[in-house]
Amino acid sequence: MEENNVNSLCSKFKNEMYNEFLNLDFGIIIYGSNILDTNQSDLDVCIICDNICSEDKEKIIKKVIQFHHENNLKIDQEVPYESKLILSYKDIKDAIIDNPFVNKGIVSINPIVKTEEFLASKEMKKRLILNILTTKHISINCKKIIKKYEEKAWDLILNTIVEYASLNDLSPENILKNLYCDAKTGNEGEMFLGYKNNNIEKENHLIKQIKKALNRYKKKKKEIILCNNLNPYLPDKKMRLKLALSVKLLKTYPTATSNKVNRVISNKLSIPIETTIVTNGSTEAFDYLLRIPNIKKVGIFTPTFWGYESACKRNNCDIIKIPLKDNRYYEYNKIDELSKNVDMIFLCNPNNPTLDTLNREKLLNIIRKNQNCHFVIDETELVFNADYSERTLINETINNINLSVITSVSKFFGVPGLRCGFIITNEVNTKKINKIRILFSINIFSELFMINYFNRFNDIKLINKIQKNFKYLISNLNSKYITEIINENTGFILIKFEDSIDVNDLTEYLQTNGIIIRNIKKSYPNFLGECIRVSAGKRNEFSKLIKYINLYMKNKIERKNINV
Repeated sequence: MEENNVNSLCSKFKNEMYNEFLNLDFGIIIYGSNILDTNQSDLDVCIICDNICSEDKEKIIKKVIQFHHENNLKIDQEVPYESKLILSYKDIKDAIIDNPFVNKGIVSINPIVKTEEFLASKEMKKRLILNILTTKHISINCKKIIKKYEEKAWDLILNTIVEYASLNDLSPENILKNLYCDAKTGNEGEMFLGYKNNNIEKENHLIKQIKKALNRYKKKKKEIILCNNLNPYLPDKKMRLKLALSVKLLKTYPTATSNKVNRVISNKLSIPIETTIVTNGSTEAFDYLLRIPNIKKVGIFTPTFWGYESACKRNNCDIIKIPLKDNRYYEYNKIDELSKNVDMIFLCNPNNPTLDTLNREKLLNIIRKNQNCHFVIDETELVFNADYSERTLINETINNINLSVITSVSKFFGVPGLRCGFIITNEVNTKKINKIRILFSINIFSELFMINYFNRFNDIKLINKIQKNFKYLISNLNSKYITEIINENTGFILIKFEDSIDVNDLTEYLQTNGIIIRNIKKSYPNFLGECIRVSAGKRNEFSKLIKYINLYMKNKIERKNINV
């Protein structure tokens, strides 16, 4: 909404603020129903100002309260002024970068709880910012900057509601309906996302913005996704066609115990079928192993894959967390020491996210020495290594009752939607697990896929192609601001930048240009500092990534020279 369309009350507020705070550089956003010339009880405003001192904050709050009194307006501090009245551009940026509706990768919209604690929380502040940016508002002295964030806020809200409500109907009207009301709980308006179905002008604005966001959403379907650690070459066209033609099998039950799949795995890996259990993703494997009798205390080295801790909590296990050396490296003496004090240890090898890799023989010595501790080795990333058969511990499970190896099939085959993994463990353990195992846990399409294509597990030709692409990426990046690249021949590499590079800004820049990578600093702030993770990609995808990272670096150098 243009500044010159400001109504008399809003205009009066603007003039008084800029007359009183002459020495402050700030913008004003006026939102809510008062900008529509409707008689409302209060004036919804926020002041946008960076580097404001506490004294000026107090003066602004005092002035806004005074303005409400003088104009017979109700003072609404249900959400306290400290949380909503004065915002920085960083506050706005953080609300978009750190989506308040995503927790550990899962979209969830928490109900509004009208307690002092929740209404003053960071989550509530971010939700309010997103609502302000996506509803009709007036931007004064900050329009150009706020315009940039409006689009990003709408993209976030659209992606959130599509996933949260599992929308197939992407008509603007259906999206608006789901923004007004939570299809799961029935909560609506201020008890949900804050959008109220009470004004035709507001509704027209929302429909217009939804249409624009939908256009961007459809274009982004062509984004280059380099954040999920998935094989870029699988599933291939033949695999996809086979699955598509198998839709008639929806009326067919899979085998109850998945013995056909177990047989395929045992044949491919040259291990006894009695040691093999196919699972509904690796997360089901975690749960089965934690339910082996007498597993009460579990050890985890951090940082590592979040799924281990989550599974332990689900199964009411006590967790002992030991930090990796420099938040990065395993220490064999610490593994040995921990194994004497817990019933089970989860070890990710190579570790996600640090890529530190355990020596096979050293680890085996610890396992053999500590028979009272069950070692669970996650080798999901090892599958991308050409030396997998020499480095895996699956064959050692036959003679070591306290060893289990778990692997996710999703990553190497690029099929996370099929949810498929497996456990290789001693026959004594498989008998225990089979007693508690859920029948039919593997769906018919996962079963079909594994039976037909597991023979391509650890396909050396594909692995060499993937690693060749990584070498191409590494050799063509401008190393001016890169301090380290960690490449352990897995499904991803880590790129560490010097401290002058803000990877939050770099990640946002790449996303703007259609490339999605993983911001490691955001996910693991104590790990490597300014660091990103790049998953396996095709050569043409890496060419585009190289172009934009190098362009970002070039702009960085030019900005630095100008400042000098």
